[in-house]
Amino acid sequence: MYVICSINVGGYILGEMEQDSALSRQTICQRILAICKTYDIDIICTQEDILLETKNGIVPEYSSIYKTYGYEYVSYNIFQENKSNTLKSVDTNTSVKIGNVIYVKSVLKPMANPISSNIDSRPACMCQIQFKTINIANVHLCGGRFDDENVFLDSELLNTKLES
Repeated sequence: MYVICSINVGGYILGEMEQDSALSRQTICQRILAICKTYDIDIICTQEDILLETKNGIVPEYSSIYKTYGYEYVSYNIFQENKSNTLKSVDTNTSVKIGNVIYVKSVLKPMANPISSNIDSRPACMCQIQFKTINIANVHLCGGRFDDENVFLDSELLNTKLES
């Protein structure tokens, strides 16, 4: 049996509010991972994760922290450019994006393969992997402080996302 956890990390938690928080985003990420480790989570699906576009490609911001907890990313999908003023200052040399990521335990990574998706990223963000004989889709439907109204503009788009 394998255990999957889905977490809306909200830019490690509400990037806009970080300035008022006693905890750094990195500390929040570490606390989430400590809980995942405690419950022996095998696969972690994050939504609203931070993705940095660097000269070496796109990398989840805290992939090195995940690795210290025994997890590696297998798949990601970009939802949109980051709109948070706080997160825009994360790294001025890179383009900061928001998206979904699927991480697996490092020892399980050979059993996980990304499934490419050619669907339009709006109004949902979806990354997928094949893990052994099952397909896992990490879907974050449009919504939240920047996108709520998009959900209601074309309900057929949501049906298309879910069907795919």
